[in-house]
Amino acid sequence: MKLQCKHVLARLLGICLLVVAGCSVRRSFVRPEIQIADLQLSDLNLFETTLVFTVRVNNENPYPLRLTGSRYKFYLNDVYTGKGMVSEPLVIPALGSATQRVKVHLNNLSVLPKIVELSRKASLDYKIASVLYVKNRLSQSTYKVSSTGSFIPAGIS
Repeated sequence: MKLQCKHVLARLLGICLLVVAGCSVRRSFVRPEIQIADLQLSDLNLFETTLVFTVRVNNENPYPLRLTGSRYKFYLNDVYTGKGMVSEPLVIPALGSATQRVKVHLNNLSVLPKIVELSRKASLDYKIASVLYVKNRLSQSTYKVSSTGSFIPAGIS
């Protein structure tokens, strides 16, 4: 009986050492970066307009990131344009990037005059505020990421 207890204790000690050693090896994490890769006018009807933003997500980590979903708020020339959500999973390869299309539905009565004004501009400044839901082996993490930039709006002019 004493011999069995010694084997069980030895195994438990070995498992504890493996867990402690595994926890001490921490991978550094670099937050993903986002930017607008494209903007298109998708649907236009009497009451609603749909813009489709193509968002590029960059991963500077030496391992892939698995998004289970994301939320975005878009601003064009400091004007809140709308928000969109994506529920499809997206894998961003290690040291790589991937894109996802985000639909934003606009109420024409409140936003259309602003969109018409923006479409006359030669270039647009943008801001994206996002929440990315990243799944790893053990848990789900939430990262707030924002970005600013400018582009020439070929798809909406």
